[in-house]
Amino acid sequence: MSEEQLKVFIAKVQEDSSLQQQLKAEVLTLLLLLRLLGSRSPKNV
Repeated sequence: MSEEQLKVFIAKVQEDSSLQQQLKAEVLTLLLLLRLLGSRSPKNV
C-alpha cells in the first residue's frame, strides 16, 4: 500500500463511524487471538 493509498484509507475511516466500529471489532478479535496464542507458547508454560 502506497503512502497516498494509506492517507485515503485513513480519511475514509475518519469519515465513516460504521467502518470505525468494524475496524475496532477486527482489531479486538486479532488481539484476542494473539493473546490466546501467546498463552500457549512454550515460554509461558
